[in-house]
Amino acid sequence: MTREISNFLSTGLDIYNCIICLFMILFFAKDINKHPCCKYFFAICLSVFIFNVADMANWISEGTDQSWKIPYLHVMTFVYYLAIPCTLLFFIKYVTYFIYPAKIKPIYTKISYVLCLIYTIGLIATLFTDFYYVITPDNFYHRGRFVYISYGFNLIFHLLSMIIILGNKKSFTKANIWIFLSFPLFPLIAFLLQIKLYGFGLVNTGMTFSILLVFMNAHNTLENDFLEKDDLVRQQEKNLILHQEHTINGLSNLVEERDAETGQHAQRTTIFVERIARQTQKDGFYKDILSDEYIRHMVKSAPMHDIGKIVISDAILKKPGPERLTPEEYEQIKRHAPEGGRIIRELFNFSDDEDYVSIAEAMAKSHHEHWDGSGYPEKLKGEEIPLCARIMAIADVFDALVFIRCYKAPWTPTQAFDYIREAAGTHFDPILVEEFFKVKNEILRLVPPPSDNN
Repeated sequence: MTREISNFLSTGLDIYNCIICLFMILFFAKDINKHPCCKYFFAICLSVFIFNVADMANWISEGTDQSWKIPYLHVMTFVYYLAIPCTLLFFIKYVTYFIYPAKIKPIYTKISYVLCLIYTIGLIATLFTDFYYVITPDNFYHRGRFVYISYGFNLIFHLLSMIIILGNKKSFTKANIWIFLSFPLFPLIAFLLQIKLYGFGLVNTGMTFSILLVFMNAHNTLENDFLEKDDLVRQQEKNLILHQEHTINGLSNLVEERDAETGQHAQRTTIFVERIARQTQKDGFYKDILSDEYIRHMVKSAPMHDIGKIVISDAILKKPGPERLTPEEYEQIKRHAPEGGRIIRELFNFSDDEDYVSIAEAMAKSHHEHWDGSGYPEKLKGEEIPLCARIMAIADVFDALVFIRCYKAPWTPTQAFDYIREAAGTHFDPILVEEFFKVKNEILRLVPPPSDNN
C-alpha cells in the first residue's frame, strides 16, 4: 500500500475521531465547572481531539512546498508527540477523583510527572536533532534515530495508568474497571500495531474509542457515586465538627462547675468577644488579620480560654476574698494560662485546621498579657500579643468585674466601664477599648450585668 493511500485512510479515521471528540467536548462544555471530574474528562476529550488534528498534518502537508504547510507539519508533529503523555496525565487525574477511600500511592503520580518532564525535554531536543522524529527537506515525516525511547516512555505511561486502576479496584465495579483499563490498554495495543503498520493512525483511534467507552458506560455512574461519597464525607466532617464543639462545651462547663460563682462566664465572654471583633472589623482596624474566618475561630475558641484552670487545685481556685493568695498560690493561679495553651494544642493536635488551633491556643495562653508588657505568662507587649487574646482580655476582665467572684463582690457596670477606659494603653489595646465602648449598649442589652443600684 502506498504512502498516499495509507495517509488518505488515516485521515478518514482522524476526521471520524475528531467528530466523536468534538461531540463529547460540546457535551461537557456546559458542565465543565460542575465537578473536577468533568473538567478533567473535558481536558481528555480536548487533548485527543488535538491529537487527531495533529495526525492529519501528514495527509495535508507532506511532500508540499506551500509556505503555510511547511511550518504546519513541524508544529503538528510536535503536538502529536506531546499529546500522548498529556492525555494520559489528564486520565490519571480523572481516575483519582473516583478512588475512595484513597489508596493511590503518590509515588505513581510523581513518576508520571517526572517521566512527562523528561519526555518533553527529549521532544524539545528533537526540534534541533532527529531524536524522536525528523522532517526531511522535502517536507516528509520520518521516525527519528531514538524514536524507541519515546515508545518506551509511552509504554510506561500506559502501564502506570493500569497500575493505578488495578491498585484501587475496590473503588470501582468490575464493569467500570474494565472500561477504565480500556483507556490505556486499547491505545497501547494500537500503538504496538502501528509500529509495524507504519502510516496508519491507530493510536488516536484507540484513544478515541476508549474515551467514548468511558463516556457511554461509566462517567455518569461514577460521577453519581462520587457525589454520594462526597455527601457522606461532608456529613462525616459535619458530625466531627459537632463532636468537637460538644467536647469544647463539655470541657468549658467542667471548668465552670468547679467554681459555681463564675456561672455562665464562658458563654457571656463569647458574646462579648464576637461583638468587639465585629465592631473592630466594621471600622477597618486590623483588617489584615480580622477576617470573617478569624472571627468564627475566635467565637468557637472563646469558651476554652480558662480551660487551664483544670490543673489548679480547688483550695487555691476557690479561696475566698478575705484570705488573700500567697505569692506561691498566685504563681499557681498564673499557671492556668500556659497550661490552657498546652491542653488545647494536645487536645486538637489531630485537627487539620491549624489556624483554628493556633487561635484557640493563643486565647487560652495569652489572655492575661498586658498591653504594656506587665502581664503573664510571657510578658508580651503591644501587638506582640495575638489579637484574639487582646480581645479576649477585655471580655474576660469586664465579665469578672461585673459578676460576683469568690474573691470579690460584683462591681457596677459604670465602675467596670470606667476601669476598662482607665486601663487603655496599659492593660488593654487602646483601639480595642474604643471599639468595646461602641458596643457598650449592645453588650448590656444582650447580657445585662447586675444593676448599678446593687
